[in-house]
Amino acid sequence: MICENNIPLLGICGGFQYIIMEYARNKMMLDNAGHEERDPHANQIVISKLACSLVGQKGEFIVKKTSRIFDIYQVENVIEQFRCNYGLSSDYEKQIHEAGLRIVGTDYIGNPRIIELPEHKFFIGTLFVPQLSSTSNSTHCIVDPFITNCLMSARELS
Repeated sequence: MICENNIPLLGICGGFQYIIMEYARNKMMLDNAGHEERDPHANQIVISKLACSLVGQKGEFIVKKTSRIFDIYQVENVIEQFRCNYGLSSDYEKQIHEAGLRIVGTDYIGNPRIIELPEHKFFIGTLFVPQLSSTSNSTHCIVDPFITNCLMSARELS
């Protein structure tokens, strides 16, 4: 699993979903962890259909001050663009968070929008899609720290 090797990871939308799936299966030992879109009859639906589709939506969410993502944004309230129909099932939110994959960004209702591993050099998953806010002249604020961490890791490996 990538989190064990301290390799930088930025998972967006589907990447957010599959980070959670891998964590549930390999760290929490939920062998039957499933994704409702891919396997609607799975015993443990960890990723479920959102109550409201976020496809094409902009949404505001709250970033926890004690997180790497707060260090990047430097603000608690953020508006981002989404493209997702699926997210972390409310049945597994507490378990995932307590197992170490921290929920560090939520909408105002409390639905997870950003996850991270605090002890990892850069391991962030977002349900929003940062590249939708990037332009050719200005990258999204998450992109540069991710690239910096990738370059540092590459230097360490060589």
